[in-house]
Parts: sequence; C-alpha cells; structure tokens
Amino acid sequence: MITLGVVLAPGYANKDSQVLLSPFRANPLTVAEEEKLDQAKGDARKIQDIINESTYEFDHTLFDGSLCDVNDKICDVWMPLAYFLHQKQGDCDDIFALAHYLHHKKGVGMYLADKDKKEPNHFLYVYRGDNGFYGVNSINNSEFRAPQYNTIDELARYLKIPEYDYYQILTFPNEDDILLYNFDFRKKTKWGLKHYFD
Repeated sequence: MITLGVVLAPGYANKDSQVLLSPFRANPLTVAEEEKLDQAKGDARKIQDIINESTYEFDHTLFDGSLCDVNDKICDVWMPLAYFLHQKQGDCDDIFALAHYLHHKKGVGMYLADKDKKEPNHFLYVYRGDNGFYGVNSINNSEFRAPQYNTIDELARYLKIPEYDYYQILTFPNEDDILLYNFDFRKKTKWGLKHYFD
C-alpha cells in the first residue's frame, strides 16, 4: 500500500458488491498545489490541462494488494482530489472530485453504459460554462469539450459511443474536505435516472 503522509480518510473498493474499508494516507495539498488549483478554478481548459498531467491506469494496477485483490471481479476506487493530484495516475472516475471542486461544485458526473452491465463503462464530468452551455472534462483529452451544448442530453448523444445504451447523471457532495481528501466521497453521490438512447 502507498502511504504518503497524514491519515485523512478511509479508502474502499467494491468486491462482489461488498465494501472493503482499509486505512489510507495522502499528503495535504502544498501551497504551490493550492495556488495551481486556484488559478484553474472555473476554467475548463486549465482543469483539463491538470488532468492531462496524469496517465490512465486501472484501479487493479494502482491498488492491487491494498484496496484491490487480483481475484476481485470489480475494483473501483474513486480518488479524492489530493490523492489524484499526487499520484498523477488514475482511471476515468478519478477526475470527479478534482473537476467538481475546480468547477465550484456546479457540474455533475455522467456515465455511459451498456444496459446489460451492472457497472458503468465510462465516466465523464459535465460542467456548465458561463455562457450557459454544457461541456466535458475527461481523463481522455480527446473527450474534452468546451461549453457548446444546449442540454446534457444533446451532449450525451454527441459523445455516445455505439455500444452504450444509456447515460446516467451523478450529483456530488459539495463539502471541500470530502472532495479534497475523502476516499468515501462517493457515499454522498446521488445517482439519477437512466436516460436510454433511441
């Protein structure tokens, strides 16, 4: 297990629908990191640039032997902002806390999934720009979109990949300390209705 500093929150992962808790550590943000984040707040392009400093890595690789076991069918860890910033590695759902915090907690999560899957296939962060239109931050720079869509449904249809049958919206907690440091932040996430594509 990677330990970086002060214990701030428990971490967890799904294992056959069970929640596993284990102690986890992360450094508090440095002054330089706080300044970098402050400069990016509300600016989708700068937020994407911070995300782009990381590399895509599956949770099984990052947390094997700690929060994940090689025999787990599912291992899904949502990193808080500070941990993701320090690791510079993660998968598509690991940008949620960072993007939500930097967008002044005004966006939502979106996942695209196959109707036969119980777990989501791909996560995106949807924000509303100052112009009133919707855009996307993603772990994949190719999916970044400036705010140009009238509705979330229009955005979802534009981004739709053929094997995905629906999208679902997630609303996140608004407490800074949860988004910054808490591996359990998704416990306060609310999942909306599924919107099926025609």
